[in-house]
Amino acid sequence: MPDSSLHFANLNESNYKGLWRVVEGSESCPLGSPNSKAVKAFDHRQAEAHTEIVLRLEPSQLPHAHSTDPYVLWEELQHMHRVQGFATRMSLRRKFNTMTKRTDQLMSNWIADVQQAAFCLNKVGYTATDEDKILVLTQGLPPSYDPFIISLDATIAASGSKDDPSVSLAP
Repeated sequence: MPDSSLHFANLNESNYKGLWRVVEGSESCPLGSPNSKAVKAFDHRQAEAHTEIVLRLEPSQLPHAHSTDPYVLWEELQHMHRVQGFATRMSLRRKFNTMTKRTDQLMSNWIADVQQAAFCLNKVGYTATDEDKILVLTQGLPPSYDPFIISLDATIAASGSKDDPSVSLAP
């Protein structure tokens, strides 16, 4: 499922020269006068973070780089690159509902892919319920899993719980 967020690599502390906290907004300007050592150091880190972002932009993205505050700039770029319309939401839902497990794929990776797809749906304004995820996970399995799915359905039916099938599945 395609990522509906930014079109360039996700940045974090490990690949962003220790400036990610400035970009994500968890590091803010310390209290003090504008000429204090701590404030000047923060201003320098902000300028460096801004420069790092701008250097990673494509030429077509540069006109959108208005702010000198790296946090604000990052938020603007995220908003610009995040597609959230009705057509996108419907396309992502269609892809979500027709996902299938690859034959060479580990079950843990299959579950993670479905969770990631549900996360992408959430980003565009649709919340995939646990029931939606269970259906995608089970419908996307190859025929060799049919006995497991039949057993799962029987376990849920035997529990008598129509509201929360996960209660009967808990260890």
